[in-house]
Amino acid sequence: MTPSTLWLTLAFGAALPGEVEPSLYQLDRPFEIVVRGQSPMATPGVVSTPLGLEDPWKPRYAQYGAPVQDPFLEPPGGYGAGGYGAGGYGAPPPGAGQPWWLQEAPPLYSGINGPQPFKFGWTSWLDATYIPDQGISPGTGEFGMFGLDIGAGYTSQISPSTVLTHGPDAGWRSWKSPKLANGERLPSSVFHLGYDFETVTQTGSPWSVVLGFSPSINSDFERNLGSGAYQFDAKAAGVYNAGPGLQYVIGALYWDRVDDIILPYGGVVFTPDDRSEYRLMFPESRFSYYVGRVGEDDKWLYVSAGYHVESYEIELDSGPTGPRGDQIQLSDWRVMFGLRSDNGLMGLGSYIEAGYVFDREAEFKGSAPDFDIDSGFILRGGLRY
Repeated sequence: MTPSTLWLTLAFGAALPGEVEPSLYQLDRPFEIVVRGQSPMATPGVVSTPLGLEDPWKPRYAQYGAPVQDPFLEPPGGYGAGGYGAGGYGAPPPGAGQPWWLQEAPPLYSGINGPQPFKFGWTSWLDATYIPDQGISPGTGEFGMFGLDIGAGYTSQISPSTVLTHGPDAGWRSWKSPKLANGERLPSSVFHLGYDFETVTQTGSPWSVVLGFSPSINSDFERNLGSGAYQFDAKAAGVYNAGPGLQYVIGALYWDRVDDIILPYGGVVFTPDDRSEYRLMFPESRFSYYVGRVGEDDKWLYVSAGYHVESYEIELDSGPTGPRGDQIQLSDWRVMFGLRSDNGLMGLGSYIEAGYVFDREAEFKGSAPDFDIDSGFILRGGLRY
């Protein structure tokens, strides 16, 4: 492993793929592959303790299978009196040769800020979203939505300083359609088919560069695909590692929707201690707190707030001139409170979150009348594997 590869490995967090880079619809997982993430995959097998009582530097005793010393898994100030790396790789732990109940093994860092290398190979995710029926204006009736999103990503090192993640994703939305002001109605279902590419490159300085490209097809597939069905999203960002627990991200996003949306992409990531992380970002911010372990699962509580936009080419029905094509854009703001659980030994993660969705707007590219949707409740959940 070259020095630049080692730097890259230790500098970035391995995201759970779906909290990897997002599908077209969701901004729940931005920056995960950029900044030091909260994946417990680097810390399987930490001795279980009651919820909230996990010691950030928890010795993993010999009976749990820690046979040798790893100098990079030592607590601040070093393990014992030797300091960082004193024993070197492969050195026996203190007390080697003694009965297991007298032995000590190198501690594992169980919080969110420990060694977090990229997880190479395939990762997959499944998400579900439910928004109950809410009234619209202008128009009559209510608009409600249930959605499913699935995807997979393959992560590999394509040069000593660059990691590439790519993979397909797909989505389905089931809508309860209101009657628009002109009498037309939305389709009952729409679909998304896409493929995501993202690279992270270490520049040999505190800066690293993130580039992403996500082509997709978004339609109800009721007629031949037009230009509105093909969407091409992109992003670019620089990440500056200012020191332990502090990173700055600056960049831009392009979302190809009814509107050509260009947004700032960045902010500050601050990890003041082993349990807390502040991602003061746009278009999504999140505060996470590691609360401990229950059985073999690591638990995080979090609060997030973010901006969300999706768009589809559709066929409107029941209008004065019969069915016709158009493109719709749905946007909103979301504030969520959630619980995330990860089992590092099984490689399985899950989350459930609920919150408030507001400032909801539907905009059309053609002549259909735009409308607003009332604020309300939103529920989401998913798996990472």
